[in-house]
Amino acid sequence: MSKTHEVTKLLLAWRDGSLEALDRLVPIVRSELHLQAAKKLAFNKKVVLLQPTVLVNEVFVALLGLQGVDWQNRAHFFGMAATLMRNILIDYIRKERKSIEIPLDEGDDVPQTRRLDVEALNDALNSLAEIDSQASQTVELRFFAGLTQEEIAEVTGMSLRNVQRKWSYARAWLSRELTRK
Repeated sequence: MSKTHEVTKLLLAWRDGSLEALDRLVPIVRSELHLQAAKKLAFNKKVVLLQPTVLVNEVFVALLGLQGVDWQNRAHFFGMAATLMRNILIDYIRKERKSIEIPLDEGDDVPQTRRLDVEALNDALNSLAEIDSQASQTVELRFFAGLTQEEIAEVTGMSLRNVQRKWSYARAWLSRELTRK
């Protein structure tokens, strides 16, 4: 059984009340979340934000505290984790009054980065959500959860081609918006 199917199976069992499924699920998703957190925090080597383990622990505490979530699959879980990771990072950076570097062209061999005020980043993502909520969600799922375009299509119900268009649009829009600030 593939890891994706195994995670989905365990999520559904946990949703149905199986604590044994949760015990088996945690190590699997924790390692994936840790990898994503490490990637996100690696762009900011000059600014100590959080250790990946601390970020993942905070995400897990928040996820385990959610009640009545109707988990659909692995992509749904990691989509929720992405939202929580974004919120935790934004809150932490605000509290610490730090700026961060983000890749404006993720996926290129050498991503262009730009030092940003966290308020500008958060405002831009919120503004994008008002204009095109699917584009904003695509950024969140891709950047914070590390989902592939195929997984984003699965969790959102969009076609793969539509996800690709939303990703291209969102990257261009955010790049323009953040350059103006």
